[in-house]
Amino acid sequence: MSLTGGIWLATLGHWGLLGSGILMGLVMPYAYLLLSLPKMRTIPRLIRQMEKEKKGSLLLFGLINASFDYALIAAWVLIVFGIFIRTNGVSSNGLIPFLLWGYAVLMAPLVFMASKEHPSSIGAAGGLLFALLGFGGLTICQCVSAPFRTAAIILFSLLIALSVSQMSFVAFQE
Repeated sequence: MSLTGGIWLATLGHWGLLGSGILMGLVMPYAYLLLSLPKMRTIPRLIRQMEKEKKGSLLLFGLINASFDYALIAAWVLIVFGIFIRTNGVSSNGLIPFLLWGYAVLMAPLVFMASKEHPSSIGAAGGLLFALLGFGGLTICQCVSAPFRTAAIILFSLLIALSVSQMSFVAFQE
């Protein structure tokens, strides 16, 4: 899919978007790491709560941790969507080549980072699902000409729902 979008944009002469997409994909995992450093302060507390089997506080600290991750992914989705779809997808060339390339730029670094996680990692799978649903929701809103604010509210509502459901599953798992 990314190859198709990249070739299509190259034939349309959008070399800048191709280069910026590749650069963004390479930089994103490192930026994500640096931006996620503040949440690392909650991890020792999270581990202590797991060891003590305190479900309420485990849910609270886990929710903070998961929400932070989902907020970073939401920001990534909004940045990629804003650059590749919202500003460029309204040209006479149509939405599809920008959509394919934007999807590739969005998902490639996330899939790379998820591949380094344990196969049963709920967080990695949840992050990929969140990015996919967020990008799809924003694309649908773009196609039906919904205001960007509405699309962003939908995305952040999805963030809250996935964070709570993920942490409820982890905290109350036996």
